[in-house]
Order: sequence, then C-alpha cells, then structure tokens
Amino acid sequence: MLTNLQLDDNASWKQRFRAPVVLWTQLAKAAPDRGLAVSNKSGKYQLYAWEVSTGELRQLTDRPTGISFGWLAPDGRYVYYLDDKQGNEIGHYIRMPFEGGEPQDLTPDLPLYSSFDFNASIAGNRIGFIWQGNLVACSTPEGLKKDYITRQLLNLKCTPIDKAYKLLKSSGAIHDVNFYGDELHISVDDAAQAMPAIARILAQDDIHVILIEEIQPSIEDVFVSLAQGKNNDSQNHRPAV
Repeated sequence: MLTNLQLDDNASWKQRFRAPVVLWTQLAKAAPDRGLAVSNKSGKYQLYAWEVSTGELRQLTDRPTGISFGWLAPDGRYVYYLDDKQGNEIGHYIRMPFEGGEPQDLTPDLPLYSSFDFNASIAGNRIGFIWQGNLVACSTPEGLKKDYITRQLLNLKCTPIDKAYKLLKSSGAIHDVNFYGDELHISVDDAAQAMPAIARILAQDDIHVILIEEIQPSIEDVFVSLAQGKNNDSQNHRPAV
C-alpha cells in the first residue's frame, strides 16, 4: 500500500536534502590545531575557522553569493581569499584574522585581478610572487624586504583617511602611499624629516593626525611594491595604437 508523500517543510526527505555539508577542510601546516573549512551551515557556502581540538566551526565570512575557496596561513594566524564581486572571480586578495575581525585588502591600489591559487611553503619561510605566469621574486620574508623595500616606511593613522590618502598621493612630498587596513603606509627617503613635513601638509587641510611613526616593512608592503612595479611595467610597454 502506497503512503502519501510528505510535502511539509519537516519532511524527512527534505531535511536530508538540506542537511549542512562541509565541502572541504584545510589544516594550518605549522599549527595543526587550527583549520579552515567551507560549509553551507548558514544556507550558503562560507569560510569557517575550524577549532580542531573541539570540532567547533566558527563562521568567518557572510558573503551574499557565498564563497567556496580560501587559504589558511601556515602558522594559522590569517585566512586569505579573493574578494570578488557577486562571484565573478575578479577582485583583490584580502586577509582576515583566524579569530575573526575586519578583512584587510592586501592590494588596495591595484586594478581588479583574477587569481585561483594562494599557497605558502610548509615551513612558511619562503614566498614566491608570480606575475602573468612568471616567477618574478622568491626568497625568505626578510630577503624580500631587503631586496624590494629600499626606502624608509612610515605608518600614519589619521582622520579622514581617504582625504589624507588623496592629498599625499598628489603632494610630491613622498615616494608612495598605500592603504594598510585603516592606516596608511608611506614610503620616504628620510623618516625623521618626513614626519613633521607630512604632519604640516595634513594640518593645512584640517586632517587630524592620530599617529605617525617609522615602522619596519611587512610582507604585504613587499607584495604591494612588487605588484605596482609590474603593473607600471606593463603599462609602459603597451604597444602604440
């Protein structure tokens, strides 16, 4: 005897069909107590921090179109993914702390790009930079900083930051300026002389300086410097039309 088909939302066959799925997982190579997972627990695939010892999955992203790919740093401190628009796979790489927090754009001044892989060595002590299919730099983090960051670096925290960025970019008083989260990193020849000069320039436009200090470059500063250099080379070698 045939039974009537259950069509209500609590029907067992519907619950099995809608059961949350873990699409894949990844362990931090040098910190195996931390992992990254992609699951549709929230209804769409999102990135989750995986506490391996307890099995807890903590949602990191909440993207309207979902996200299926991400990478975990070897030390487990950061999660990286391509921040695209509505799943078009063109955007910027960003990083987010494993504990959660605001995402940070690694290449805020670059045009949008497409990329499908982001990897680090097991030891996490060598980094390679690939541009248009060619390996253009490979060394230890300290080696890359020494080779590609040849000027002194300032960290600036101020408000409004967008106004400060535009002003400094066009001032001619510095070599370069880039966003670094909610702060600016500024490339100069002499940090001691540049700090009071920058403060004066900003004060003239009613920009409040909260902090300005000399810092050591991060690997993200190297990444931005390399990418900008290669992007400028490409523009300078475009054939005439």
